[in-house]
Order: sequence, then structure tokens, then C-alpha cells
Amino acid sequence: MRTRTPKISVIIPTYNRANYISVAIHSVLNQTYHNWEIIVIDDGSNDSTKEVIRPYLDNISYFYQNNQGEASARNIGINRSKGEFIAFLDSDDLWLPDKLKIQISRLESNDQLSLTYCRAKMIDSHGIFMGYKPTTPALSTRDFLYGARLPMTVLVKRKVFDEVGLFDTNIKVGVDTDLWLRLSMDHKIDYLDEPLAVIRAHNDNISIDKKSMYLGSINTLNKLISNKIVNNFDKRELNNLLAKQYYLLARECNYTYRERKSAFSYCFSALNLNPSVGKMLINKKDDNLLKYKKLLNPYFFLFYTFFTRLLSTNKLIKQSINILFYDPSSGYGGSGKSLSLLINNLNEMNFSSFVLIKNFGPQFTNIKNAKIVKIKNTPNPRRQNIIAFFGYIIPEAIRIFFILKLNNIRIVHVNTNILSGLAPIIAARIAGVPCICHIRLSRNLIKREILFSYWIDHVIVLNINTFKMYRKYFLEERISLIYDGLSMDNENLNNTNAIARCEFCYNSEFCVGIIGRIVEGKGHKEFILMAQKILEKNKAVKFLIVGEPKGDYEDYFIQVVKLVKERNLSDKVIFTGWRNDINNIISGLDVLVQASTTFPEGFGLTIIEAMAMGKVVVATNIPGPSDIIVNGETGFLVPPGDINLMADKILYLLCNPDVARKMGEAGRNRVEKFFAIKNTVKSIEEIYMGVLLRKRQR
Repeated sequence: MRTRTPKISVIIPTYNRANYISVAIHSVLNQTYHNWEIIVIDDGSNDSTKEVIRPYLDNISYFYQNNQGEASARNIGINRSKGEFIAFLDSDDLWLPDKLKIQISRLESNDQLSLTYCRAKMIDSHGIFMGYKPTTPALSTRDFLYGARLPMTVLVKRKVFDEVGLFDTNIKVGVDTDLWLRLSMDHKIDYLDEPLAVIRAHNDNISIDKKSMYLGSINTLNKLISNKIVNNFDKRELNNLLAKQYYLLARECNYTYRERKSAFSYCFSALNLNPSVGKMLINKKDDNLLKYKKLLNPYFFLFYTFFTRLLSTNKLIKQSINILFYDPSSGYGGSGKSLSLLINNLNEMNFSSFVLIKNFGPQFTNIKNAKIVKIKNTPNPRRQNIIAFFGYIIPEAIRIFFILKLNNIRIVHVNTNILSGLAPIIAARIAGVPCICHIRLSRNLIKREILFSYWIDHVIVLNINTFKMYRKYFLEERISLIYDGLSMDNENLNNTNAIARCEFCYNSEFCVGIIGRIVEGKGHKEFILMAQKILEKNKAVKFLIVGEPKGDYEDYFIQVVKLVKERNLSDKVIFTGWRNDINNIISGLDVLVQASTTFPEGFGLTIIEAMAMGKVVVATNIPGPSDIIVNGETGFLVPPGDINLMADKILYLLCNPDVARKMGEAGRNRVEKFFAIKNTVKSIEEIYMGVLLRKRQR
């Protein structure tokens, strides 16, 4: 522990940030300026934060409190600090090495400055660059009141808190802005336009919740008005600012959360404070017609929310949003299963589902509470020339257009790649309906897909590799990485009957299985060659190949069967055909294998099904499986085509059942944390509301 009096006290509040806090602490330890102390305030974390922090206790001061909020945690840090200057670091962010050195130099060289902050680089939870913050620097009280915000990259003189007070624990959102606003009234703020910090944005950042942000701004403004502590601002100007926040909150409540009653109330408050609140949204570049429209919009909005609420109360209109799902797959694979899980878990009060399919595979029969329509199948788009395009795709698009209009569809969700979903993409464009494309393969776009990508409002991808790949085609606000999910409440996931062991007569032997369509690139030949390697060292193993060939892969299936016979493995390798009881099959496995080599897997739904059942998985290290499996903890990842290494890993697991069991338990915990269907559905529902909101704002 440091013994000299520190010049700077670094305060790190944390709550359930075990995955990130060590990186934050390291970024302080690596500073080129060394006269500091680190104070970590744990605001009631119930994850492994304490264990993660333990190795650093010689270099930090650690305090734990029951969960009271970030403001309270920061205040405790300030009260326990010894430094002349205070720096704040959120536990999921980090600093570049020269941050403190540069900032302390600026404050010590200018006595008139009380606070300095710097530009920050924004990354998402996967480390992908998202831009810089702030977009508009805040240097004065007026800047703060008109919406400018500063990131938590500040270095501030300790004595300032004695004058302006601490963070207000009564404010839940925007608590830092409230403090900096108070500070800006009598103190000078400095901004350094150099990125010296990295801020991480992820799904549970409170700053991405616009509703909470508007409520926080309203609370702050009401506080300032009631206390009459804002200099150089009259009450009328503050009321106008307050009215704008109320109106923005009303729109957010209506379009994103469908809270008609709240939307009406907030809009009424806005117009009561400022009858011309719409004028505050007018830009200099707006033409006269748009200016009048913005001026009158709050009144139209008020009447709209009033009558919508009235009609809803009397059950004269249906509140749900009609969504058309389009899936041209066979209905046998993970695409169809993921779609059925999504539709079955959507909020039925907010969304109604219409499903267009081309093949009535078994996965589609599991869809509930949706209208399913089978349309005529068309040739594979990759084989179509311009004549086929106008002969098949355009007529299909016209049929879908009429379906959109007749069923009052408000969103089109294409559950396939762009090329296979051209017809609904074109139909949505003609109908003026937002279109979402759920990409389920990991590959670059071809030229035709790039051409039609401009007609897609939002893209969902399934793995980090595809997310990075598609960033060159789509703006960051138009692309999301959302993993497929499972319902952990499904009783089939707890199935331990192992019926398949009895059915295929391998009760006393180990069993290794591969599950999926038997198509080229999925690794079935490699699986057979790997089986031969394993049997050379352990004869007491059976191998299951679960699935059937679909499409144009009958010849490949014949090759796979022939390979089994050539290697004299017919008594050890069992072809089960297509099975609807996948959970029964998985329950009888000791190890699940995913052996894909060249097939552009998007995710790996079967992998998370096996992990959810406590089964260990050995997979190839390709996009999708590499997002799911933590190598050496929840399973093993091996290079594609490396049958020797895959065989060694499987033999190791078969010989060490305790290791396999622990990996299986860790795998189930990982699925519960990262791949629950409720998280998948919540993220997609937010996208639905977002594309509708953007459409209204255009």
C-alpha cells in the first residue's frame, strides 16, 4: 500500500463489473504519473468482483457498501480521498497511460481552472470502435442546459466539492451532469481535445436509455428552477428548456415504449410550459413547410395520444404491431428453430406475427400464436440470371406487397441473407415498411447484396466476426450483434432419460455425436475420420450422425455413407436420420462435436442446447462456435480440419469424466448468462421500436 500523501485520488465506483474492473485498475497502475491513490467503492456487487480485486489490495483501498447507487459510491470515495485532485474512472472504462500526467499539468499551470476533462474513444462490449465522445464539448452552464454532456474523464480540484457539494443521491439518471452544471456556475472548465480515455458502451449502460436520460434532465431542471440557483437565466428560458425535455420524453414513451397515457401527460406538460415548444426543434436548414410542421407537431401528437388512448381503453383498435417474418429455409435447421423461439417469446400484447415460408419443415410447426402462410418455392437465387430475377423474384415481391397491405404489416423481418430475401426486401421498400435482415451466415456480401443493402433499415448478425465484416457495409446504428437464445425454463433441457441410448443400444459405451444437416462443409467426413482415430485407442465408443441431406446434397450424403463403409465403421457409426427429439439425443451423448470446415456457420444453436444440458462440446474454431465456447473452460476449440487434435480432446474428456462434468456445468452457466431467449427477444423488440421511431422521424 502507498504511504506518501497522494496528489490525485482516483475513485472507481463499481457494481457487478467483474469482467472489466481489472482492466480499469491496470490502466491506472500503468499511468506515467505516479503520485496517486486508487479508491474502489463496491456498491453491493453480487458477482465475483471481490475475488477479481483481491490481487490488487496492496495498491488500492477497497470499500464495500450495500447497493445505494453510483452517486452514493462516488461520494464515499470523495469523503475518503486524501488527494488535492479527484479523478473519476468508471469500472468498465480505461485510461491511456499519459492521461493523468497531461491533465494534472493543465490544472497546475492555470490557477483559474477547477476542472479539466478530455475526449474519449468509444468502443462496444466487443472492443469495436464506435466513435468519440463528446460530440459537443461542454464548457459553460449554458452548454449543459442545452444538452451538451461531458464524459467521466474529469480531473477536478478537491476543494471544489466543499463549495458546490457532492453528487445528489436523489437523482438516479444524469447525476454527474447535475454536479458539473452546479460547478460550471462559478468555476472554469477546461476541455482537452485529445482521446486519453476509452469508454465502453454495452447493453446495460444506463446512458443508452433515452427515457431515463430525459427524466434525469427534467429532474435536474426542476431542481434548478425551484432553487433559483442558475445565474444569467430567466425562469421563462428554463421553462422552455424543461418543455423541450417533456416533449422529447413524450415521444420516447409513445414510440418506443407505447405508453400512451404517459406520452399524453408529458406532452400536455410540455405545451403547458411552452405552447410553442415545437419551435425549439426547428433547425436553420429547415424549409418553411418543415418549420410549420415542427411547430404544429406537438398539438397533433397530443390529440393522437389522447384518441389512441381513448380508443384503446374502449378496445376499438388493436395495439399490437404486425410483423411479417420471412424464412425460405427448409425448416429443418437452426434458422427455423431460432425463428420459432423468437416468435413464441415475443410480447403478444405488443406484437402480432405473420410468417411466410416456402417449406413446411418441422421447426415451423413449433410456432405458436402466428398466422403461417406457405408461398410457392422459387429457384436458388445464386443460379438466377436477369430473366429469372424478373420471372421469379419480382412476381414474388408483388405478392408479398399485397400481403403487407392487406394485413397492415408495419415491419418486415427477413430471417435469411440478403440474396435469399430479395423478394420481401423489395416488397417492403415499395410498401414503405421498415425491413430488418437477420443474417445467419458468416460471409461477405456479394455485389447484388451490396446493391440492395441500402433498402435494409437494420441488420442483425450472430457473431463478432460477421459484425466486424458488416461494419464496412452498414452504419453502426443500422447493425446489431444479437446472439440466438434458448428458453432455460424448457423442461426438455433437464432431460436425463437418455432414451437414445436404449434406442440405439449403446448403454455401456461412450457416445460422441454430430447434429445438423448433412451438407458439404459441415465436417461430416472429418467427423468419420476422427472417429477412426478415437477407435484406434478406445473401442468402447459409438458415434451418432444426426440429420439428413437437404437441397442438392444427396451426392454428398452418399459419399459420407460410403466413407463409413470404406473405413469399416458401420458397427460404430449410426445414422439416425432427422430427429425432432434433439434433446433426447443430446441427453445420451458424452460429447457433442461441431466439425464444420468451410460452411459459413452463423452461430451454433445446437451447441448452446448441449451446453444448457450440461454437455461438453468440442468444436472447430470458426465464427459462431468461437463466440459461444470459452476454450478450455466450457469446451474445446480446434482448428478446422484438424482431426488429430479433435480426437485427442475427445479422448481426454472421455478419460476424465470429472473434467467433462465441470466443463458442462460451466457451459450451462454461460448459456444462462449470455444466451437466454429473454435477452435475445428484448434486444430485437428494441430494434423493432427503433426502426419505427426512425421512420416517423424521417
